[in-house]
Amino acid sequence: QWYQRRVRRSISVSENVPRPRETLPHISFSENAIRNNNGNNYSTVVPDEENPAAQFLVCSPVDLEGHRGRDGRHYILDFSRTFPPEEPQKKFFMSHLYRLLRPEFVISFPLPLSSDGFSRFVIGQPDSVENNERLKDATYHLTHTIVPEFAKKLAKSLCSSWAGPFRNTLSSHSVSPGYVLTSYMHRAGINMRYLGAITNILLSLSAEQFPFARDAAVLCMIEIAARCVKRHMRAIMRSQMKMMTSIQEWPLRQQIVYYLGLVMSEDGEPSAMYWQNDLCNLTKAYFSISVAELLAERGGVHDKWAIKRYMTSYSHPKQFGDGRVHLLARI
Repeated sequence: QWYQRRVRRSISVSENVPRPRETLPHISFSENAIRNNNGNNYSTVVPDEENPAAQFLVCSPVDLEGHRGRDGRHYILDFSRTFPPEEPQKKFFMSHLYRLLRPEFVISFPLPLSSDGFSRFVIGQPDSVENNERLKDATYHLTHTIVPEFAKKLAKSLCSSWAGPFRNTLSSHSVSPGYVLTSYMHRAGINMRYLGAITNILLSLSAEQFPFARDAAVLCMIEIAARCVKRHMRAIMRSQMKMMTSIQEWPLRQQIVYYLGLVMSEDGEPSAMYWQNDLCNLTKAYFSISVAELLAERGGVHDKWAIKRYMTSYSHPKQFGDGRVHLLARI
């Protein structure tokens, strides 16, 4: 029944919404683009046929498109590159297309940033070098100022008045603490992909100056593990759906129950190997953090369950509860 409702919703799409392959762009932002006065993104003059005097500028990436729908209304499509990219890294292919800065950070940054930075759209433009340098400065400011300050604030928060939402959540189990962590990171303009960097900073802090830094690191590692598990779980569901000839729930339920048992089990060689191998590889690929290496630097792997304990065990369990419960709630 759940999948039937999902299917009904997915096919209930208005026929008036334009499809790029079927409707010609009413206005091509790349063909009608001019430079904004502040050197920011391309600005496009959007015409108004009924009132030509009511033209207005839209700051946007160059590949944003405007279409006229079958209902006569105008629609804007392709917002995927609305926000500017961070400085690309070689290990992430074409990262300027998807590793974008958050709106909270863009608003707080003192200089305008271009959404077309590091792309081929700006080749030959007189201010392309300047715009790319601004994005490099913005990325450096995010990684070397915003992220470390947030990590220290998070470590202090667990023993201060700022920790109200965290303390209440951790003690009541009514809401996963990951939701609170995500909210605070986004408010600070930090993408969730920097959880690994925040964890490394927390683990490097002095225990005397930041007594709850280890607990804050566990909070981050639980969120990292939950996101990796959910990503893997969705891949399993997609793979199972490709083999199904009809919409049925029980094959997916069977796969998910087995997978969650593998993740949450407290005994058995398969579960231990999953945490040591599969999950560690996922955390390194998606969050640039190797839990096995971190553990080796701090005493080594004593048994097959060391990694799971390290990622889900708080230093102050009486105050913060069971990390395994928080992990399951976040999943």
